[in-house]
Amino acid sequence: TKDESRQDVRQLKIVSGMLEQKSLSVNKITYQFTNKNTKHERTIIVEHPKIANFELKDAKPAEVTQNLYRFEVAAAAGKSASLTVTQEMVYSQRIEISTYDLPTMMAFQTQGKLSPAVVAAFKEAQQRQARINEVNEQIARIEREKNEINTDQTRVRENMKAIDKSTALYADYIKQFSEQESRMKALTAEGKTTRDTLSKLQNEYASWLGALNVE
Repeated sequence: TKDESRQDVRQLKIVSGMLEQKSLSVNKITYQFTNKNTKHERTIIVEHPKIANFELKDAKPAEVTQNLYRFEVAAAAGKSASLTVTQEMVYSQRIEISTYDLPTMMAFQTQGKLSPAVVAAFKEAQQRQARINEVNEQIARIEREKNEINTDQTRVRENMKAIDKSTALYADYIKQFSEQESRMKALTAEGKTTRDTLSKLQNEYASWLGALNVE
C-alpha cells in the first residue's frame, strides 16, 4: 500500500481576534496487486476503513457497511492492478493569531489563501505583541537589578559585622548602602510605572484583538 494522505490549509481569516482556518484533510491510500496466475483473471476484495465525516471520492465501492467500504478489483491473468481510495473532509478551526509566523502568512497570501488585509492585521498584532514583550523585558531587568542589590546588601551586612565602626571601610559600606537604597527607590518607582504601562498595553491589545474581524 501507498499512503499519500495530507492536510492542506484552504483559507484563513480573522474572527474575533482568532485565526479561522479552513482546511482540507485528505486520506489517500493506494493498494497494489499482482495476479501471479498467468491463465485466469482474479477478483480481489478490498475492505477499506470508512472514516467518519469524510466523503469518498472517485472509487466506487461494491458494498458499504457502517465501518467499511468493500471494493472489487479485477486483476487480469499475469497482470498487476491497483486501487486508490480517497476520502476527504473540509473543516474549520479557530487558532491563536500567533500560531504562524510572518513568512508563513506571506506564503499563504502568495498562494491565495488569505487577503492582504489579513496580513496587515497580523503585522499590527505582531507589533503590538512585540511592544508588550519589550515592556515585560524592562520589568524583568528591573527585578534582576533589585535582586542583585539585595544580594549585595546581604553580603555587605555580614562583612560589616566584623569591621570596627570607626574605620574608613565601614564608612564606605554605609555610603554604599545609602546609594543602593536610593537606587532601590528609583527602581521601585520605575517598576510601578513600567507595570502600569504593561497593563495599559495589554488591555488595549485585548480590546483591539477581541474586536478584530478581517476577511
